[in-house]
Amino acid sequence: MAIISTILGTIASLGIIAGIILLIVGAIKKKKYRGGLITLVSIVLFSIASFMMPDELKEKYANQEQSKAETPDKDKRVIDDDYDYDDEEDDDEYDDDKRKKKTNALSSQQKKTIKAVQNFPTFTKEYKKLSRSTQKKTWDKHLSGKKVTWKGYVMEAKGKKVYVWGGAKYNGQKWSKIKSSKKNEAYQVFLADFGRSTPKKALKPGDKVTIKGTLMSNGDPKQNMHWKLHNAKIGY
Repeated sequence: MAIISTILGTIASLGIIAGIILLIVGAIKKKKYRGGLITLVSIVLFSIASFMMPDELKEKYANQEQSKAETPDKDKRVIDDDYDYDDEEDDDEYDDDKRKKKTNALSSQQKKTIKAVQNFPTFTKEYKKLSRSTQKKTWDKHLSGKKVTWKGYVMEAKGKKVYVWGGAKYNGQKWSKIKSSKKNEAYQVFLADFGRSTPKKALKPGDKVTIKGTLMSNGDPKQNMHWKLHNAKIGY
């Protein structure tokens, strides 16, 4: 019965379509093609096929249609009056904060560098290990403007400005040669700018000094650039 009803249903569907087409063509050409009769007979066959269809198939098709009606459109958002959309916004803000914290998180090498800032030889050694882009970020956010106390040996003293060798070993190096050194030795030097006042104590090359000041500009190990402190004072 199921096969017969399916065949009749198919023939009837095709007959209805053909009858409608013949009706349209006949109306255009003003001729009778018996489209109406074919359509009527096809409708009768379709009714017979529907009547002959087993109850199981009817129930199956009914359930399929119901499922289609109940399935929500994926592109449409279901509005729930009880849903708190403020929580969703809070989650977005939390994710943004988490991403910012992750972006601003310091690497272990950055932490070592910042921690060593009061010890010039160790600090310059750790700073040199950072990539150039990380050096800039670390300087801009964590080092520039920081107050430090550095020790070293006077290389040259000109009034309010004193060039100090802060490297591990001092062998009588002179600033006039170091500033053009191909070994980038100027990176081991810091300039102490005393601003409006000159050091009370007269300084000469070779003197061991302790200088307090504020970081003003950073050295560069690859471009033979020295460091600079401003508002410098002699420390004891």
